Amino acid sequence: MNNAGVANSNLPLSASLDIARSELEVNYFGLISMTQAFAPVVAAHGGGAFVNMLSVASWAAYPVAATYGASKAAAWSYTNAARQQLKTQGTEVVAVHVGPVDTDMQAGFDVPKTPRPTWPAAPWTCWRQVGPRPSSTR
Repeated sequence: MNNAGVANSNLPLSASLDIARSELEVNYFGLISMTQAFAPVVAAHGGGAFVNMLSVASWAAYPVAATYGASKAAAWSYTNAARQQLKTQGTEVVAVHVGPVDTDMQAGFDVPKTPRPTWPAAPWTCWRQVGPRPSSTR
């Protein structure tokens, strides 16, 4: 499971390039690094799955999280491409698009949030995406 992530509150026209780069480093390049490192291991064991924790910000714009959304959109695009390549080795690549949840990472975002989940998290607190996004969610 690729679950590392960082988010900063910033508007599109005032976003710091250093912050944007740091978000891309973790949210996008980190996901690529982990997938590339473990795809051969997963294949050697007969296949498996990569679960990439993304965000509804992958495909829904939140002005207060402009660079975070961009980094997660890049990760979503990579997830779709990796899914196509890795299916030939018996490996599934899926994404979980989580909305705003009351966590320490989300503390700086002034948006309505799902309360902190108790373990195990209720299945309706996230949306599992396999393949193209269904038209009913648009």
